[in-house]
Amino acid sequence: MDFTLTPEQQLLSDGIARFLDARYDLETSRTAVKTGPGWQPDVWRALHSELGVIGAVVPEEIGGDGGGAEELMVITEALGRSLVVEPYVDSVVLGARLLHATGAPAALEAARRIVDDGAVSALAALEDCSGGDVARIATSAVSDGSSWVLNGTKAVVTSAPIAEYLIVSAMLDGKVALFLLSLRDAHAGLSSHVVRTIDDRPAADLTLDGVALPAYALVARDGLAL
Repeated sequence: MDFTLTPEQQLLSDGIARFLDARYDLETSRTAVKTGPGWQPDVWRALHSELGVIGAVVPEEIGGDGGGAEELMVITEALGRSLVVEPYVDSVVLGARLLHATGAPAALEAARRIVDDGAVSALAALEDCSGGDVARIATSAVSDGSSWVLNGTKAVVTSAPIAEYLIVSAMLDGKVALFLLSLRDAHAGLSSHVVRTIDDRPAADLTLDGVALPAYALVARDGLAL
């Protein structure tokens, strides 16, 4: 198997490395996560607008560049080398790409916001009972007329404190369904306890106590099939 980068992939790798060497100071990053907002929004905006990293591995139909696994490897390797805590995996891999895979109109709109504007998303999938298995959850969703009602808890949802969108898994008709919440709107019954992960990323434990969502918030009836 040949792991040699193409000229375009090498340019991508070199460009990210130069940017991070010049503008991503580890001490500033640690200060931001420990005593500040938990991340550096200006760095995130630059990754989006100056480098185009946010849309690099997102399908073209929602505004991305259509890159694949190789480009994703190049980007995550470069970000990891500099210990970047900004929410690339949460917003792009577990966000825009997952939302695109659902094909739901609300999900595609949110995915475009991530690509076009650098919106942040968080995937609320694991629970205290999960043991690392995303299919082992107790959060439930039931129909209430034209709405869905969610009840349950989610553990250590990375990027939740800074997210605009929340993707929540819940059991529906015996399958793991996915629901999309816009955190620009208030949701009665949704509460959070902010924590930091061992690598200093912002996260939160979430409680959903009768959270009512519109019908279009259901973006996948079988999330594990995506």
